[in-house]
Amino acid sequence: MSGELTRLPSGGALTQEMPPDLADFFDPKKNMDTVETLTIPVVKIAHQNQMFDFGEGTDPVRRFKARAIAQRRRNAFWIDSDRDDDAPSVPPDCASSDGIKPDFGEKKQSATCALCPKNVFGSDDNGRGKACKNMISLALRIEEDGGLLPKRLEIPPSSIRSFSSFLTGLTDRRLPLPLVVTEFSLEKKAIGQQVFSVIKATPLSVVEDRSLWPAIKDDAIQAGNLLSAQKFDQVVDVEPVPAAVAAAGEEKPGF
Repeated sequence: MSGELTRLPSGGALTQEMPPDLADFFDPKKNMDTVETLTIPVVKIAHQNQMFDFGEGTDPVRRFKARAIAQRRRNAFWIDSDRDDDAPSVPPDCASSDGIKPDFGEKKQSATCALCPKNVFGSDDNGRGKACKNMISLALRIEEDGGLLPKRLEIPPSSIRSFSSFLTGLTDRRLPLPLVVTEFSLEKKAIGQQVFSVIKATPLSVVEDRSLWPAIKDDAIQAGNLLSAQKFDQVVDVEPVPAAVAAAGEEKPGF
């Protein structure tokens, strides 16, 4: 035995080849026994060149296919909403990990999001959009990923309207989100000198094999629980969004 590490196959192939007693002992989930709160791996957006970044060791891509198995509303408010883009990432002054009530931040603005004066249209610096940035967290099962954990993609304010239209289309066609294979891509937009990307979600196909549906249901429930557990002190990828950019994609009454 050389003691050297071997590149492990993805998708659990290593433990699948083991007898049941060894597979139970070497269950990768036991790696997390001492981790208090699991942080889901994040898919980030490189807005300047319209690329998705899956993290170290991977190449950015312009599009990918995945099933969105769970979603959660999230809100975040920065007092200094138009910070310099080159400034370091800072946590929001007030935030909600469920879109219902604030649970993070040193300067909470209201007891609930529904009654918050910063969460109404016309409260941003331009008098058009919301000062509070509404987002959607998605848990994704990405094709050919093979990882045990889902990946998380934050739908920013600039993409809320586009993604809501996608969800409305699925609902009209009676298609449940966790069963739909979707292509995620980015469309370049600009307001003045501010360049940003709008996420485009395009439905491609549906998982029709009914024998897979119970496992997909269980996976979706677990992923939803993981999303709910993601607090803003663990979310380092959420950045302040200039008011004009946020307003460009926010849902408006009547849309």
